[in-house]
Amino acid sequence: MYKNLWKIYKSQYHRTFLWTWGGFLLILVSSYFVASLLTIDYKNFIEDLGSDQVDKTNEGTPSYVWHIFLNNIMVPLQMILLALVPIPFLFYIVLLYNAVIYGFIIFIFQDLEENFFRLFLSEVLFHGVIEISAFILMSCLIFHFQLSIIKKIIVKNREKKKQNVSSILLAKHLLIFLFFIILPLIALAAIGEGISQ
Repeated sequence: MYKNLWKIYKSQYHRTFLWTWGGFLLILVSSYFVASLLTIDYKNFIEDLGSDQVDKTNEGTPSYVWHIFLNNIMVPLQMILLALVPIPFLFYIVLLYNAVIYGFIIFIFQDLEENFFRLFLSEVLFHGVIEISAFILMSCLIFHFQLSIIKKIIVKNREKKKQNVSSILLAKHLLIFLFFIILPLIALAAIGEGISQ
């Protein structure tokens, strides 16, 4: 099954995935530099950011990992809901928000001279690589799905030939990737973040 998913990814989503990662990194670096120019009250910023987080005394416990997992599932769900709004590419707001916040957090950790190894494990490796990759893959799937719907509307309005890629097929890809790739990646990232905290 995963071999087939890899072929689908390579043939349809690979370029979009790389372009989206590039855009994400560009926004992240830009927000890092903006954070360096601003005067930020770090304590209030971090408290506001983590106001919905679980009690830190539970770090490393299964309930803490479960909370992180549930929190991380919200991102793909938000993207799906925003994709239903008939405004093209609105779902990218979720990735934009994550890139900006992540850039600010990296600056704050670096400025506060936190333990770099802890930062690398909890934020960069698990959150930055695994979790963000899952979110970006989700955005690529939604992008192609939404693009197929837009093309279908345009073709229908112009009464031309049928489009090449079926929206139903792309919806099927979206669900298969969500359950067999994205959710396991989010679970792995949650376990890693929860244990490394």
